[in-house]
Amino acid sequence: MVETYAESGLRTLLLARRDISAAEYEQFSYQIETIRDTRRGMDDLDELIEQVYTEIEQNLILVGATAIEDCLQEECKTTI
Repeated sequence: MVETYAESGLRTLLLARRDISAAEYEQFSYQIETIRDTRRGMDDLDELIEQVYTEIEQNLILVGATAIEDCLQEECKTTI
């Protein structure tokens, strides 16, 4: 289904979920805040935060998918 949306040129969005414990959330939150506090302004900030998100975004359960046509309204160019 998602491949069909993408091949048709639609912008796709997958929705997924995973239950986490309070302890796991606290660890995740602590890691993000520590990186932001200690690496503020550093070039690798986004990369380090992405690594933490990648760790927690494992074993997700697919809830659904959606797709929209990616097009501008006729007057959009003038408005921008």
